[in-house]
Amino acid sequence: MTAESKNSVRISGSGSAGGGVYESVSISGSGKITGDVEAEEIKISGAATIHGSARAKSFRASGSFKVEGGLEAGEFKCSGSGKIAGSVKVDLLRSSGALKVEGGVKTREARISGAGKFGADVEAERFRSSGAFNIAGLLSADSVEIALGNDCQAREIGGEQITVVQARGGRGILGINWNPRSWVLSAESIEGDDLHLEGTHARVVRGRRVKLGPGCRVESVEYSESLHIDPDAEVTQHTYTGGGTPPPVVQGPLVPPSISGRGGGVRSCAVRLGGWEVRNPIARLIVATCGLLFAAVVVGAVLFVVLPAVGLLVSLVLGGVAVLLLVLAIGLPVIVVGALAIKALLFPFALISSRCRRRGRSIAPRA
Repeated sequence: MTAESKNSVRISGSGSAGGGVYESVSISGSGKITGDVEAEEIKISGAATIHGSARAKSFRASGSFKVEGGLEAGEFKCSGSGKIAGSVKVDLLRSSGALKVEGGVKTREARISGAGKFGADVEAERFRSSGAFNIAGLLSADSVEIALGNDCQAREIGGEQITVVQARGGRGILGINWNPRSWVLSAESIEGDDLHLEGTHARVVRGRRVKLGPGCRVESVEYSESLHIDPDAEVTQHTYTGGGTPPPVVQGPLVPPSISGRGGGVRSCAVRLGGWEVRNPIARLIVATCGLLFAAVVVGAVLFVVLPAVGLLVSLVLGGVAVLLLVLAIGLPVIVVGALAIKALLFPFALISSRCRRRGRSIAPRA
């Protein structure tokens, strides 16, 4: 059903409307706009196609949409799947879904927490990413903050301050990444004033103050003030381009900064399980608790061979501590689950102890 009233368009089922200037455009079903459209607000929560360009103060899409022209908006938010055939010019771009832009992007601030593919240059004052992106051209921003939640790629990256931090586990269950490899940022060249790079593969890196952290693979580094190389970084050659005597190259582990990625930031502390890595603090506590539960079973089983009572006591104490940690981490529902789990784990020990007591009574001499 399509209704047009008070210079607005609303499609809540299946329908279409012509292009034009409206107060608002809302599509919550399957709809088409046949021509260029301009509105105060464009909202899509179903499947929509705009056969032309779109212009709005607010453009929000949580479903699937396609714009066959360009897009201009004050705020552009995509949490679904979208494709824009032209260029994008917005004040704020926020993408937590799958966004494909065949043209270039100009924005004051871009926040990518999903997957973004851009067919031309991306220009912004601030660029923040905690997902995956592929930029066919130049990524240019005053401030670039990238938390590697997946593989990322750009032909060139330029800015005043560029920070790239490895962030494995940001997209997994409980913050656990079961893929043993790190995500990588790939670029032909990266140039800026202050550079802190991790997990970056580049042919050329140029900057005033350059720090290369774990996972970096760089063919050539040019610096004018300072250079710090982590032991886990590989640099083929480095060249000092400043004046005077070259300062010594600092060799040693880097302290990764905290940047504003998804979940309030990305930090370096983690629990390592072989090739796996756990960064989420609640996930780290849960992993530690599971380890404590396993220790309770193993220690209890071993001690049961020698002293059944001591083994049961140790298992109960360790199990109780583990349940308490889970309660602090998650909340009240864990009390029930933890109690059932502990009861199931300790049931064999209780059964053995009960049989031992019965056997002791049966062989005890009567007075």
